[in-house]
Amino acid sequence: NFMQTTLDFTGTLQVPSRPLLTFNMQSNRTSLNFDAVNLTYSYGLNVRITGTTTNDRTSNIKPTLNMTNQDGVNLVFDLQNDTGTASVSGVKQADISNAVINYTDGVSESLN
Repeated sequence: NFMQTTLDFTGTLQVPSRPLLTFNMQSNRTSLNFDAVNLTYSYGLNVRITGTTTNDRTSNIKPTLNMTNQDGVNLVFDLQNDTGTASVSGVKQADISNAVINYTDGVSESLN
């Protein structure tokens, strides 16, 4: 036996000088060892970011967050090791590690 949970949140936010923001998140626990979260963030007519993450505690696959925007920018982030990659239309643009973004052209920046 285990607790099955489902969360569904839809809301709007108003940020100064920005169109109304819409945020939707769903979370499901479908078995003792498996969770999934889906989110959508959008504003205006053209901006949309979607994200998904799953966690299967019975496998060796570590949970990752996968986010994509309307322009083909994709971020895949390993939530356990705090590392990730950013790509545009399938072409890798950067590695992320220890809160530092290292772009393929040699430029770096800190997220701190």
